[in-house]
This record gives sequence, structure tokens and C-alpha cells, in this order.
Amino acid sequence: MPLSFDIFLSTFNCAKNLPFKDEERLEDLISTLIPCDTKHQVYVLGFQELVPIWQGSFPQLVEQVLSTVSRIAVGYLNESSAHTTYTSVYEKTCGAIGLIIIANSTLDIKNALGCSIGCGMFYSSLKGGAAAKFTVRDAGEEISDTFVIICAHMAANEGPFYTERRVSDFETICTSVREELGPFKANHVFFLGDLNFRASQLLMNDLESASLSERHQVFSRHDELSRLRREGRIFQGFEEGNVSFLPTYKLKRTTRDRIYDSRRSPSWCDRILFKKYENTFQVEIYDTYARSEILQLSDHLPVKLSINVPHIHEDNAPIEIFITPPFRKWTKIIGKLSDVVIGYSGWIYAITGPYPLLLSVIILILFLWLK
Repeated sequence: MPLSFDIFLSTFNCAKNLPFKDEERLEDLISTLIPCDTKHQVYVLGFQELVPIWQGSFPQLVEQVLSTVSRIAVGYLNESSAHTTYTSVYEKTCGAIGLIIIANSTLDIKNALGCSIGCGMFYSSLKGGAAAKFTVRDAGEEISDTFVIICAHMAANEGPFYTERRVSDFETICTSVREELGPFKANHVFFLGDLNFRASQLLMNDLESASLSERHQVFSRHDELSRLRREGRIFQGFEEGNVSFLPTYKLKRTTRDRIYDSRRSPSWCDRILFKKYENTFQVEIYDTYARSEILQLSDHLPVKLSINVPHIHEDNAPIEIFITPPFRKWTKIIGKLSDVVIGYSGWIYAITGPYPLLLSVIILILFLWLK
């Protein structure tokens, strides 16, 4: 059994513009997101806003898109690896959120399963998380490690109300994953995505002129998630690599330069955190990607983490989070109903425009209510 694992993770909010119908551009995007100079045992690709909002309400459509991305990613890894082959381990969606797990074929992957958690408006999948859990073992070995990966898209917008929504989203997602996939203790746990935490009173001139070490100090002072973690309100038991990169949102899509939209406060929305390790671990890379033509499709910059993690012999530091009541059956029913209304409303609007849409939504709600 290896004493450690080399893991690569990335998260990218595609701003509903993933070129899934153009495989050449999609291959360009995948080759940008996945490093070709280093080889890892496990690759994790997380996406948000893979498709327009209304299309995210149709799981089969999003699953087809994610399957295409996964196929291209596996093909790219195998083509760029002379002596190593990779295979898709698991794929999971929740609304327009997608999670892909790819592993070295020499690893024995067992018991892969997943779940999705909607915590958007009316319990819809407009916001939420897609999670996967799997066990890794070398062939012929008895010792194994279990990984839990959560890809999330949490509540947007600035202000105290939306901050509390993000805290609530985190609690709901973690609680639901633990209920459906089991406790986090003795597992490797990674939480990534567009977490949407904002930065307050940030002056970009001060940040851009600062050194790398000074950037982290500026980040710590202004970043909403950092403040909440210091207060012990969120991500207890998690760690994050050193953040010395510039904010990941909101960039102008009209240029390859890193120019921020003045209508939003530049913020570190896109993040990757992991459960604390008692044994030695090594964060090799935690950074954004360089802005390029293919990444102009989004107003976010993706974030990547390359990390070497130890085999977990014994875990004495389980994650502590504020436990929220589990989803009751009626909330899941409301969530599914909301997804149906959002999905078909968007479809009708795309075909006919706003006025027939209003009448159609009323008829659809009455039909589902009386059904």
C-alpha cells in the first residue's frame, strides 16, 4: 500500500458557457485544466454552471454533458501518459453542478457511490452539491483509504443575509452527505467549488502591488470565508492551502487580461479545502490558472490544487460542523417540483418568449398540484 497519494483537483464555474457541442474547444479546455507535466494517481474535476439554469433541471441532459467531458479528460490523460492508463471512477451531477473522478488504473477502486443535495430556492438544485465516496486499494493489499469529494455551488450575492445563506448551504450539504454516504471520520475529505464567499472593502490596487506574502495578509483581512473560519462558524476541521493568488471573480469576459468587472467586488469565490491531516501532507500547488482565450468563456478563473496526502492509519480529529435537521421527505418533493417548474419554464421561454411562459407556468403548477 502506498504511504501517500498524489491528488489533483480543479474547480471551474463555466458561467453556463461550456462548449460541450464543440469537442475541439472542449479538448482545449480540458488540456488547460489538467496539467501534462506531472502525473497524479487521482484527478478530480469539479464544475459549476455546466449548462444554462433551466437545462440543469433535467438530470439526463447534464449527465450526458458530464459524460462527454469525462470521456475527453480520460482520453487526454491516456494520450499524454506513455506508461500509465487512467479510467473514469465516478461521475455525479446536481443541477448544473458536475463532479468527475479519474484514477490511475493500477489502483483498485471499490464501493464508489454518490449523492446530490439541492439547497437552492425552494430546495431546488439551483444551488447545492454533488458528492462521491470511494475506497482506494492497491491490488493484493488489505489496507485501504476512503475518499469523500464534495463539489458545491453555494448561495451568491453580497451582504450579511447571503453570507448566512452560504453558511447554511455548507451545513446542509455536509449533513446530507454524512447521512447518505456515512461519517467523515477516517476518510480523506475534499470540499471544492464556487463557494461564493465575498471580499469586503478590497482595493485591487493594494492587492496587485503587494508581494506574494503580503497578498495573503490582504486576503486574510478581507476574505469572508477566512473571517468565518476564524470565528469557528464554518469548515471546522478543514485546512486550505496558502492563498496568494488574486481574486477569481468577477472578470470581464471581453478580454484575456485579468480585468475585473467594477459592478462586483473582486472575490475569492472559487476554493478547495480539505480535512486536516495528523500526518505529514504536502500542498504542491494551490493557485488559479493563467487567463487564456478558452477561459474567457467564464467570468470566473478556475482554481487547482496538487497535494500529496498520507495514508490514514488512525483519525483522531473528526470534522465538527453545526448539525442541521435532515431533509424531510416533503422538502425533497418540493425540490423536485421546483426543478420541474424551473426546467420547463426555461424551455418554454427559450422557444416562445415571456408571455406564453407565464401562462404555461401557471398551468404547470396547477397540474402538478392537482396530480
